[in-house]
Amino acid sequence: MDSVFNFIPLWTQDECIADSKLAIDSIRSKVLRLCLERNRSREERSPCLGDVLHDVVYAIESLLWNPQDENDIIDRIVAFGAEQKTDPVLMVKEAIALWYISAVPISTRDPHQGLPPDAEIEVEAGATILRWNRQYAASKHEIANLGLMAMLTTSETWSRPESPSLQFGTLVANAATAILFGAFMIFPKIKISEPLSLLVSVLKDNEAMQLYLRTTWQLAREGASKYTNSPSAEFGATASEVKIDHAGRRLLCKVGQESWSEASVWHPCRKTPGSAWNKFMKNTQQPYFPLKKTRTALQYRLPSSCLSLAEPWEIYYSELRSKFDQAHRQRITLSNSERAAQFSKLADETCLPYPMKEHSENSAEAIVEMEQEYLYNVPMIKKNINDLRGNLSLPFITSTAQALRFESEPDEVEADLFLMTFSEGIPS
Repeated sequence: MDSVFNFIPLWTQDECIADSKLAIDSIRSKVLRLCLERNRSREERSPCLGDVLHDVVYAIESLLWNPQDENDIIDRIVAFGAEQKTDPVLMVKEAIALWYISAVPISTRDPHQGLPPDAEIEVEAGATILRWNRQYAASKHEIANLGLMAMLTTSETWSRPESPSLQFGTLVANAATAILFGAFMIFPKIKISEPLSLLVSVLKDNEAMQLYLRTTWQLAREGASKYTNSPSAEFGATASEVKIDHAGRRLLCKVGQESWSEASVWHPCRKTPGSAWNKFMKNTQQPYFPLKKTRTALQYRLPSSCLSLAEPWEIYYSELRSKFDQAHRQRITLSNSERAAQFSKLADETCLPYPMKEHSENSAEAIVEMEQEYLYNVPMIKKNINDLRGNLSLPFITSTAQALRFESEPDEVEADLFLMTFSEGIPS
Protein backbone atom coordinates (compact mmCIF):
# COMPACT_ATOMS: atom_id res chain seq x y z
CA MET A 1 0.00 0.00 0.00
CA ASP A 2 2.98 2.35 0.34
CA SER A 3 2.85 2.54 -3.46
CA VAL A 4 -0.16 4.88 -3.52
CA PHE A 5 1.17 7.53 -1.14
CA ASN A 6 1.04 11.15 -2.30
CA PHE A 7 1.84 14.22 -0.21
CA ILE A 8 -0.43 16.83 -1.85
CA PRO A 9 -3.27 16.60 0.74
CA LEU A 10 -0.83 17.70 3.47
CA TRP A 11 -1.06 21.31 2.26
CA THR A 12 -4.31 21.31 0.24
CA GLN A 13 -6.92 19.51 2.37
CA ASP A 14 -8.23 21.05 5.58
CA GLU A 15 -8.71 17.68 7.28
CA CYS A 16 -4.97 16.99 6.90
CA ILE A 17 -3.85 20.47 7.89
CA ALA A 18 -5.96 20.68 11.06
CA ASP A 19 -4.56 19.28 14.31
CA SER A 20 -6.90 16.40 15.21
CA LYS A 21 -4.78 14.81 17.94
CA LEU A 22 -7.15 15.66 20.82
CA ALA A 23 -10.19 14.39 18.90
CA ILE A 24 -8.36 11.17 17.94
CA ASP A 25 -7.24 10.51 21.52
CA SER A 26 -10.78 11.15 22.77
CA ILE A 27 -12.26 8.62 20.31
CA ARG A 28 -9.63 6.03 21.24
CA SER A 29 -10.34 6.33 24.98
CA LYS A 30 -14.13 6.23 24.49
CA VAL A 31 -13.96 3.12 22.32
CA LEU A 32 -11.63 1.42 24.79
CA ARG A 33 -14.09 2.08 27.61
CA LEU A 34 -17.03 0.82 25.52
CA CYS A 35 -15.17 -2.35 24.56
CA LEU A 36 -14.09 -3.16 28.12
CA GLU A 37 -17.63 -2.67 29.44
CA ARG A 38 -19.09 -4.82 26.65
CA ASN A 39 -16.63 -7.69 27.17
CA ARG A 40 -16.43 -7.96 30.95
CA SER A 41 -17.34 -11.63 30.86
CA ARG A 42 -15.66 -12.40 27.52
CA GLU A 43 -13.79 -15.69 27.32
CA GLU A 44 -10.04 -15.13 27.22
CA ARG A 45 -8.89 -16.20 23.75
CA SER A 46 -6.82 -14.81 20.93
CA PRO A 47 -8.99 -12.36 18.95
CA CYS A 48 -9.62 -12.89 15.25
CA LEU A 49 -10.43 -10.27 12.65
CA GLY A 50 -14.14 -11.08 12.85
CA ASP A 51 -14.21 -10.51 16.63
CA VAL A 52 -12.42 -7.20 16.33
CA LEU A 53 -14.61 -5.99 13.47
CA HIS A 54 -17.81 -6.92 15.33
CA ASP A 55 -16.83 -4.76 18.29
CA VAL A 56 -15.52 -1.98 16.04
CA VAL A 57 -18.92 -1.67 14.32
CA TYR A 58 -20.66 -1.68 17.72
CA ALA A 59 -18.37 1.11 18.98
CA ILE A 60 -18.89 3.22 15.83
CA GLU A 61 -22.66 2.84 16.14
CA SER A 62 -22.55 3.86 19.81
CA LEU A 63 -20.46 6.98 19.11
CA LEU A 64 -22.42 8.16 16.05
CA TRP A 65 -25.95 7.33 17.19
CA ASN A 66 -25.48 8.81 20.67
CA PRO A 67 -22.87 11.58 20.43
CA GLN A 68 -22.18 13.08 23.83
CA ASP A 69 -19.06 15.21 24.24
CA GLU A 70 -17.92 17.65 21.58
CA ASN A 71 -15.54 16.02 19.12
CA ASP A 72 -14.58 17.53 15.75
CA ILE A 73 -14.37 14.17 13.99
CA ILE A 74 -17.63 12.72 15.35
CA ASP A 75 -19.47 16.03 14.87
CA ARG A 76 -18.32 16.26 11.24
CA ILE A 77 -19.45 12.71 10.45
CA VAL A 78 -22.85 13.21 12.11
CA ALA A 79 -23.33 16.56 10.36
CA PHE A 80 -22.43 15.07 6.98
CA GLY A 81 -24.96 12.30 7.51
CA ALA A 82 -27.61 14.90 8.38
CA GLU A 83 -26.79 16.86 5.21
CA GLN A 84 -27.28 13.74 3.11
CA LYS A 85 -30.27 12.60 5.21
CA THR A 86 -28.47 9.29 5.74
CA ASP A 87 -27.46 7.19 8.73
CA PRO A 88 -23.92 8.37 9.70
CA VAL A 89 -22.84 4.74 10.24
CA LEU A 90 -23.81 3.99 6.66
CA MET A 91 -21.82 7.05 5.57
CA VAL A 92 -18.73 5.64 7.30
CA LYS A 93 -19.20 2.29 5.56
CA GLU A 94 -19.63 4.14 2.27
CA ALA A 95 -16.36 6.01 2.77
CA ILE A 96 -14.45 2.81 3.55
CA ALA A 97 -16.09 1.09 0.56
CA LEU A 98 -14.84 3.89 -1.70
CA TRP A 99 -11.38 3.47 -0.14
CA TYR A 100 -11.58 -0.25 -0.95
CA ILE A 101 -12.39 0.43 -4.61
CA SER A 102 -9.50 2.89 -4.87
CA ALA A 103 -7.00 0.61 -3.08
CA VAL A 104 -7.87 -2.82 -4.44
CA PRO A 105 -5.81 -2.50 -7.69
CA ILE A 106 -2.70 -2.09 -5.51
CA SER A 107 -3.59 -4.74 -2.92
CA THR A 108 -4.33 -7.28 -5.68
CA ARG A 109 -1.13 -6.37 -7.59
CA ASP A 110 -2.99 -5.34 -10.76
CA PRO A 111 -0.12 -4.75 -13.23
CA HIS A 112 -2.16 -1.98 -14.86
CA GLN A 113 -3.00 -0.35 -11.50
CA GLY A 114 -6.66 -0.08 -12.41
CA LEU A 115 -6.15 1.36 -15.89
CA PRO A 116 -8.91 0.50 -18.38
CA PRO A 117 -8.05 -2.19 -20.97
CA ASP A 118 -7.99 0.36 -23.83
CA ALA A 119 -5.54 2.71 -22.10
CA GLU A 120 -2.63 3.96 -24.20
CA ILE A 121 0.57 1.98 -23.68
CA GLU A 122 4.07 3.13 -24.54
CA VAL A 123 5.98 1.07 -27.06
CA GLU A 124 9.69 0.62 -26.53
CA ALA A 125 11.99 -1.60 -28.63
CA GLY A 126 9.04 -3.55 -29.98
CA ALA A 127 7.66 -4.32 -26.53
CA THR A 128 4.63 -2.72 -24.88
CA ILE A 129 5.40 -1.01 -21.59
CA LEU A 130 2.79 0.41 -19.24
CA ARG A 131 4.70 3.03 -17.31
CA TRP A 132 3.61 4.50 -14.01
CA ASN A 133 2.11 7.96 -14.36
CA ARG A 134 2.10 10.32 -11.38
CA GLN A 135 -0.98 12.28 -12.48
CA TYR A 136 -3.01 9.14 -13.15
CA ALA A 137 -1.94 7.46 -9.90
CA ALA A 138 -2.71 10.57 -7.82
CA SER A 139 -6.20 10.75 -9.31
CA LYS A 140 -7.03 7.04 -9.42
CA HIS A 141 -5.80 6.27 -5.91
CA GLU A 142 -6.67 9.59 -4.26
CA ILE A 143 -9.08 8.05 -1.74
CA ALA A 144 -6.74 5.12 -1.03
CA ASN A 145 -4.03 7.68 -0.28
CA LEU A 146 -6.27 9.57 2.17
CA GLY A 147 -6.99 6.33 4.00
CA LEU A 148 -3.28 5.64 4.21
CA MET A 149 -2.71 9.09 5.71
CA ALA A 150 -5.43 8.39 8.26
CA MET A 151 -3.73 5.12 9.23
CA LEU A 152 -0.40 6.88 9.77
CA THR A 153 -2.01 9.72 11.73
CA THR A 154 -3.92 7.43 14.10
CA SER A 155 -1.24 4.77 14.59
CA GLU A 156 0.64 4.77 17.85
CA THR A 157 3.23 2.60 19.53
CA TRP A 158 1.71 0.75 22.45
CA SER A 159 3.11 -1.83 24.83
CA ARG A 160 1.07 -5.00 24.69
CA PRO A 161 -0.87 -5.22 27.99
CA GLU A 162 -0.66 -8.43 30.02
CA SER A 163 -4.45 -8.61 30.40
CA PRO A 164 -6.08 -10.33 27.36
CA SER A 165 -9.17 -8.15 27.82
CA LEU A 166 -7.07 -4.99 27.70
CA GLN A 167 -5.20 -6.31 24.67
CA PHE A 168 -8.47 -6.88 22.84
CA GLY A 169 -9.86 -3.51 23.93
CA THR A 170 -6.77 -1.65 22.76
CA LEU A 171 -6.89 -3.43 19.41
CA VAL A 172 -10.56 -2.50 18.92
CA ALA A 173 -9.95 1.11 20.03
CA ASN A 174 -7.09 1.58 17.58
CA ALA A 175 -9.08 -0.03 14.75
CA ALA A 176 -12.24 2.03 15.32
CA THR A 177 -10.21 5.23 15.56
CA ALA A 178 -8.44 4.50 12.25
CA ILE A 179 -11.77 3.82 10.49
CA LEU A 180 -13.55 6.92 11.84
CA PHE A 181 -10.64 9.23 11.04
CA GLY A 182 -10.31 7.61 7.60
CA ALA A 183 -13.99 8.34 6.90
CA PHE A 184 -13.48 11.91 8.17
CA MET A 185 -10.63 12.37 5.66
CA ILE A 186 -12.52 10.78 2.75
CA PHE A 187 -15.87 12.59 3.16
CA PRO A 188 -14.89 15.69 1.13
CA LYS A 189 -14.24 13.43 -1.87
CA ILE A 190 -17.58 11.60 -1.72
CA LYS A 191 -19.95 12.33 -4.59
CA ILE A 192 -23.45 11.03 -3.90
CA SER A 193 -24.69 9.64 -7.21
CA GLU A 194 -26.10 6.22 -6.26
CA PRO A 195 -27.97 5.01 -3.20
CA LEU A 196 -25.37 4.39 -0.49
CA SER A 197 -26.80 1.02 0.45
CA LEU A 198 -26.13 -0.20 -3.12
CA LEU A 199 -22.34 0.21 -2.93
CA VAL A 200 -22.07 -1.08 0.65
CA SER A 201 -24.24 -4.13 -0.13
CA VAL A 202 -21.96 -5.15 -3.02
CA LEU A 203 -19.13 -5.71 -0.51
CA LYS A 204 -20.44 -8.52 1.66
CA ASP A 205 -19.43 -9.21 5.28
CA ASN A 206 -17.75 -5.83 5.75
CA GLU A 207 -15.13 -6.81 3.16
CA ALA A 208 -13.98 -3.20 2.76
CA MET A 209 -13.47 -2.73 6.51
CA GLN A 210 -11.57 -6.02 6.71
CA LEU A 211 -9.07 -4.90 4.06
CA TYR A 212 -8.80 -1.48 5.70
CA LEU A 213 -7.92 -3.04 9.08
CA ARG A 214 -5.50 -5.55 7.58
CA THR A 215 -3.73 -2.69 5.80
CA THR A 216 -3.64 -0.65 9.02
CA TRP A 217 -2.02 -3.50 10.94
CA GLN A 218 0.40 -4.27 8.13
CA LEU A 219 1.48 -0.64 8.07
CA ALA A 220 2.06 -0.60 11.84
CA ARG A 221 4.10 -3.83 11.76
CA GLU A 222 4.03 -4.02 15.54
CA GLY A 223 6.53 -6.57 16.83
CA ALA A 224 7.65 -7.78 13.41
CA SER A 225 11.06 -9.41 13.21
CA LYS A 226 13.41 -8.53 10.38
CA TYR A 227 14.68 -12.11 10.38
CA THR A 228 11.33 -13.84 9.71
CA ASN A 229 10.18 -11.81 6.69
CA SER A 230 10.95 -11.98 2.99
CA PRO A 231 13.86 -9.84 1.69
CA SER A 232 11.43 -7.11 0.55
CA ALA A 233 8.76 -7.17 3.25
CA GLU A 234 9.20 -3.48 4.08
CA PHE A 235 8.00 -2.67 0.54
CA GLY A 236 5.02 -5.00 0.87
CA ALA A 237 6.47 -7.36 -1.76
CA THR A 238 5.73 -11.08 -1.58
CA ALA A 239 7.89 -14.17 -2.10
CA SER A 240 6.38 -14.47 -5.59
CA GLU A 241 7.98 -11.12 -6.46
CA VAL A 242 11.34 -11.08 -4.64
CA LYS A 243 13.17 -14.08 -3.18
CA ILE A 244 16.54 -15.66 -2.40
CA ASP A 245 17.71 -18.45 -4.72
CA HIS A 246 17.93 -22.06 -3.50
CA ALA A 247 21.64 -21.71 -2.76
CA GLY A 248 20.97 -18.67 -0.58
CA ARG A 249 23.51 -16.57 -2.50
CA ARG A 250 21.53 -14.48 -5.00
CA LEU A 251 18.65 -12.04 -4.62
CA LEU A 252 16.14 -12.68 -7.39
CA CYS A 253 13.45 -10.25 -8.52
CA LYS A 254 10.43 -10.57 -10.81
CA VAL A 255 8.93 -7.10 -10.36
CA GLY A 256 8.36 -5.44 -13.72
CA GLN A 257 9.40 -8.46 -15.78
CA GLU A 258 8.08 -11.87 -16.77
CA SER A 259 10.92 -14.06 -15.49
CA TRP A 260 13.26 -14.17 -12.51
CA SER A 261 16.61 -12.40 -12.71
CA GLU A 262 19.28 -11.36 -10.23
CA ALA A 263 18.57 -8.00 -8.63
CA SER A 264 21.01 -5.28 -9.58
CA VAL A 265 23.59 -3.89 -7.16
CA TRP A 266 21.46 -0.77 -6.64
CA HIS A 267 18.11 -2.55 -6.24
CA PRO A 268 16.14 -1.11 -3.26
CA CYS A 269 15.44 -4.60 -1.88
CA ARG A 270 19.13 -5.47 -1.69
CA LYS A 271 20.51 -5.13 1.84
CA THR A 272 24.15 -4.52 2.72
CA PRO A 273 25.95 -4.39 6.09
CA GLY A 274 26.00 -0.83 7.38
CA SER A 275 24.04 1.82 5.50
CA ALA A 276 22.49 1.59 2.05
CA TRP A 277 25.46 3.59 0.71
CA ASN A 278 27.52 0.41 1.03
CA LYS A 279 25.79 -0.85 -2.10
CA PHE A 280 27.95 1.66 -3.93
CA MET A 281 30.90 2.73 -1.77
CA LYS A 282 31.89 -0.74 -0.57
CA ASN A 283 35.32 -1.79 -1.87
CA THR A 284 34.40 -4.42 -4.45
CA GLN A 285 37.94 -5.87 -4.31
CA GLN A 286 37.59 -6.99 -0.70
CA PRO A 287 34.98 -9.21 1.02
CA TYR A 288 32.62 -7.73 3.61
CA PHE A 289 34.12 -9.78 6.42
CA PRO A 290 37.75 -10.63 5.51
CA LEU A 291 39.33 -13.44 7.51
CA LYS A 292 42.74 -11.77 7.46
CA LYS A 293 44.20 -8.38 6.73
CA THR A 294 45.00 -8.10 3.05
CA ARG A 295 46.28 -5.37 0.78
CA THR A 296 44.13 -5.20 -2.29
CA ALA A 297 43.12 -2.66 -4.87
CA LEU A 298 40.41 -0.17 -4.00
CA GLN A 299 37.38 -0.05 -6.29
CA TYR A 300 34.07 1.63 -5.48
CA ARG A 301 31.00 3.04 -7.21
CA LEU A 302 29.05 6.27 -6.91
CA PRO A 303 25.59 7.05 -8.30
CA SER A 304 25.28 10.17 -10.42
CA SER A 305 22.91 11.63 -7.81
CA CYS A 306 26.03 12.33 -5.71
CA LEU A 307 27.04 14.99 -8.22
CA SER A 308 24.02 17.05 -7.19
CA LEU A 309 25.64 17.61 -3.77
CA ALA A 310 28.28 19.89 -5.28
CA GLU A 311 26.03 21.33 -7.98
CA PRO A 312 24.76 24.39 -6.00
CA TRP A 313 28.36 25.48 -5.32
CA GLU A 314 29.38 24.95 -8.92
CA ILE A 315 26.46 27.07 -10.11
CA TYR A 316 27.21 29.77 -7.54
CA TYR A 317 30.88 30.15 -8.49
CA SER A 318 30.12 29.88 -12.20
CA GLU A 319 27.65 32.77 -11.92
CA LEU A 320 30.18 34.72 -9.83
CA ARG A 321 32.85 34.30 -12.51
CA SER A 322 30.36 35.43 -15.17
CA LYS A 323 29.54 38.58 -13.21
CA PHE A 324 33.26 39.37 -12.86
CA ASP A 325 33.75 38.97 -16.61
CA GLN A 326 30.68 41.07 -17.47
CA ALA A 327 31.97 43.85 -15.22
CA HIS A 328 35.42 43.52 -16.87
CA ARG A 329 36.86 42.82 -13.46
CA GLN A 330 40.16 41.00 -13.64
CA ARG A 331 40.28 37.48 -12.26
CA ILE A 332 43.53 35.85 -11.18
CA THR A 333 44.18 32.54 -12.92
CA LEU A 334 46.23 30.21 -10.75
CA SER A 335 48.84 27.81 -12.05
CA ASN A 336 48.62 24.11 -11.22
CA SER A 337 51.20 24.44 -8.44
CA GLU A 338 49.39 27.47 -6.97
CA ARG A 339 46.10 25.60 -7.05
CA ALA A 340 47.72 22.63 -5.31
CA ALA A 341 49.11 24.95 -2.63
CA GLN A 342 45.68 26.52 -2.19
CA PHE A 343 44.06 23.11 -1.74
CA SER A 344 46.78 22.11 0.72
CA LYS A 345 46.14 25.26 2.76
CA LEU A 346 42.38 24.55 2.84
CA ALA A 347 43.06 20.99 3.97
CA ASP A 348 45.36 22.17 6.79
CA GLU A 349 42.85 24.72 8.08
CA THR A 350 39.91 22.30 8.02
CA CYS A 351 41.96 19.32 9.32
CA LEU A 352 40.55 17.24 6.48
CA PRO A 353 42.58 15.77 3.61
CA TYR A 354 41.75 17.31 0.27
CA PRO A 355 40.75 14.65 -2.32
CA MET A 356 43.42 13.90 -4.90
CA LYS A 357 40.86 12.83 -7.50
CA GLU A 358 37.90 14.63 -8.99
CA HIS A 359 34.84 12.42 -8.88
CA SER A 360 32.92 13.16 -12.04
CA GLU A 361 31.55 11.53 -15.14
CA ASN A 362 34.75 12.47 -16.99
CA SER A 363 37.16 10.87 -14.50
CA ALA A 364 35.20 7.63 -13.94
CA GLU A 365 36.75 4.37 -15.18
CA ALA A 366 33.38 2.97 -16.19
CA ILE A 367 29.80 4.25 -16.46
CA VAL A 368 26.74 2.02 -16.31
CA GLU A 369 23.22 3.21 -17.06
CA MET A 370 21.05 2.15 -14.10
CA GLU A 371 18.06 0.21 -15.42
CA GLN A 372 15.17 0.82 -13.05
CA GLU A 373 12.09 -0.45 -14.87
CA TYR A 374 10.86 -2.08 -11.66
CA LEU A 375 10.33 1.39 -10.17
CA TYR A 376 7.32 1.79 -12.47
CA ASN A 377 5.64 -1.28 -10.97
CA VAL A 378 3.94 -2.09 -7.68
CA PRO A 379 5.32 -2.42 -5.04
CA MET A 380 8.53 -0.56 -5.97
CA ILE A 381 6.89 2.65 -7.18
CA LYS A 382 7.28 4.52 -3.91
CA LYS A 383 9.71 4.61 -1.02
CA ASN A 384 8.64 2.30 1.80
CA ILE A 385 6.93 4.22 4.60
CA ASN A 386 7.96 2.03 7.55
CA ASP A 387 10.77 -0.36 8.30
CA LEU A 388 10.14 -3.85 9.65
CA ARG A 389 9.82 -2.56 13.22
CA GLY A 390 7.09 -0.06 12.40
CA ASN A 391 9.37 3.00 12.47
CA LEU A 392 9.16 5.59 9.70
CA SER A 393 11.96 5.03 7.19
CA LEU A 394 14.58 7.72 6.55
CA PRO A 395 13.80 7.95 2.79
CA PHE A 396 10.11 8.55 3.57
CA ILE A 397 10.89 11.16 6.24
CA THR A 398 13.21 13.10 3.93
CA SER A 399 10.66 12.93 1.10
CA THR A 400 7.96 14.25 3.45
CA ALA A 401 10.18 17.11 4.60
CA GLN A 402 11.02 18.00 0.99
CA ALA A 403 7.36 17.88 -0.07
CA LEU A 404 6.23 20.10 2.82
CA ARG A 405 9.05 22.59 2.28
CA PHE A 406 8.38 23.13 -1.42
CA GLU A 407 4.69 22.08 -1.42
CA SER A 408 5.27 19.78 -4.38
CA GLU A 409 5.57 16.06 -4.93
CA PRO A 410 9.20 14.84 -4.85
CA ASP A 411 10.45 12.96 -7.91
CA GLU A 412 10.12 9.21 -7.47
CA VAL A 413 12.06 7.99 -10.50
CA GLU A 414 15.23 9.63 -11.84
CA ALA A 415 15.24 8.47 -15.43
CA ASP A 416 18.84 9.39 -16.31
CA LEU A 417 20.58 7.88 -13.28
CA PHE A 418 23.96 6.23 -13.94
CA LEU A 419 26.66 4.51 -11.92
CA MET A 420 30.32 5.61 -11.93
CA THR A 421 33.18 3.26 -11.04
CA PHE A 422 36.48 4.50 -9.58
CA SER A 423 39.68 2.63 -8.70
CA GLU A 424 42.68 3.58 -6.66
CA GLY A 425 45.86 1.76 -5.82
CA ILE A 426 46.82 0.99 -2.22
CA PRO A 427 50.52 1.66 -1.58
CA SER A 428 52.37 -1.28 -0.07
